[in-house]
Amino acid sequence: MIHKFDTNKNITSLFKNTLPTMKKSILSLILLFTLVYTVNAQDDYIPHTLEQQKAAKKLAADWMSMFYQVKDADSIMKISKIPFLLDGKEIINSNEKLIDVYNAVIEDKGSLESPEIKAEIFDRTKYKAKVEFSMINSLLVYLTITEKNERTQHLLVFIEVDENDLKIIGFQD
Repeated sequence: MIHKFDTNKNITSLFKNTLPTMKKSILSLILLFTLVYTVNAQDDYIPHTLEQQKAAKKLAADWMSMFYQVKDADSIMKISKIPFLLDGKEIINSNEKLIDVYNAVIEDKGSLESPEIKAEIFDRTKYKAKVEFSMINSLLVYLTITEKNERTQHLLVFIEVDENDLKIIGFQD
């Protein structure tokens, strides 16, 4: 006896039986890829070397010291970069405006003796900007400034890191 084999019927029944399983498998793979991507997302952050962190702390402390030592903003501008986040609230997009801000700070601080400045790397996951400001490839340095009159001030300084070139890109009281 010869069996007739109906190819179309068998293929159709095969797809009917495996289609729900294939849908579940595809959905499971999409979910898995989504979870892996979400867990490994960079959150706009690039890890930095210990040397870069050390250089960033020194730059932030030097930057703050300059306000007490220099007479104009030119030397401070050499280590700063536009756009600049002013006090975590406003983005400055012109050198002229940043120079005006720096000169106002110099006028305020320039008559005082240089303070003691301590710098440490700040955990960026604790910082929430008040305005939209790109801080990709940047470090946040937390400064504690103790002036000779024992007045203490705290400042968060934003530093852009481009390999070994570091620039101040903002601050927040």
